[in-house]
Amino acid sequence: MAPVLRYCDVLKYALKSRRAARKGNHEDQKKYYSLMAKEDSYVSLLRIFECFLEAVPQQILQICIVLAEKNHGSTIQIVHQSASIASSTIGIAWAMASYHKNVRIAYENRKNLGNTGTVLQFLWHIMITVSRILSLSLAAIVWPISTGIFSMIHWLLMTVWIYKYQNVTFCMPSNRASEEGGIMRFFFSTILGLVYIFTYLSPSEGQGNSRSRYVIYYGVFLMENVTAVTIWAITGNDQTQWYYYPLMAGSVVPFFVGIIFMMVYYKFFHPHTTFKEHESVSSIKNSMNTTAEA
Repeated sequence: MAPVLRYCDVLKYALKSRRAARKGNHEDQKKYYSLMAKEDSYVSLLRIFECFLEAVPQQILQICIVLAEKNHGSTIQIVHQSASIASSTIGIAWAMASYHKNVRIAYENRKNLGNTGTVLQFLWHIMITVSRILSLSLAAIVWPISTGIFSMIHWLLMTVWIYKYQNVTFCMPSNRASEEGGIMRFFFSTILGLVYIFTYLSPSEGQGNSRSRYVIYYGVFLMENVTAVTIWAITGNDQTQWYYYPLMAGSVVPFFVGIIFMMVYYKFFHPHTTFKEHESVSSIKNSMNTTAEA
């Protein structure tokens, strides 16, 4: 019920902001709009949790069923399951892109994400998600129990990494006591650690050094994907099936495609980058105007 309650708050603050605008009270209008945007960003985060803690495990299970029952399931059943997997993957990627867009709207000191940046975010995350889901599914077909144990170890390590070495600030109220705030940070880090089994989600707002975090996470991510695909390729019994090589490629190649989209986004379409470019263009125009006047 948490997303429903958050949506009620979003609607409440939106109506208050509109009412204040009609009365000409711009201060209250701005205040309630800011509250509405923050509640919307919290809803986006809850949607991500729902996707990666419910939808993604179900997708992995569906893929395992499709591959395990390749000689028993009907064509209609396989098509239906494949369509369900594809639609869920698209929804997960869109939830990630929507989250990043809404977070920037919620914070006044951040530039909004443009349409091209949103599309690149979507392509980046859908490629990364496809790579992870396929690699874990292939490993689970061969060694289901070991894959579960490996996921729990990954969850534990990611939770410790988030709690100890990343400053979790999103959704953390600033007026909490330090002890209670530490408990909330631990539980929030635990939930994020579960999400980190499948993708990276920045837990810190307005902090630098994102490059090193991406390098560490995606380095481990790629190593685990390659290990899972190798295990399936060596110990699996599907070498004679038509999907043997496509699945191997689909578990690794989309990762590099997603990284390319990420690099293009941060290089050319990240709000800070575009803002700096606009500033430089404006400064050049101003200098040209000054020179012409002189």
